[in-house]
Amino acid sequence: MRTRALLVNPYDPESVAAAMVQALAMPLEDRRARHEAIFQALLRDDIETWADRFLGVLGRPRGEVSDLERMAAVELH
Repeated sequence: MRTRALLVNPYDPESVAAAMVQALAMPLEDRRARHEAIFQALLRDDIETWADRFLGVLGRPRGEVSDLERMAAVELH
């Protein structure tokens, strides 16, 4: 499993609640690994890197980009 942030739709209270339950139930080792991966991504990718990746995905024709790819463009790698 690739460690990363838990993704939620902030406008969907059930989604937020489910992610909170998942985070609270997660073993400490998993939480630490996810935190470290996110922290390293923040050190590696600045706002320009994120913006270039995000705008690159948005600029592709709609049929070429899945919703999952759109989400991955804003996710911390």
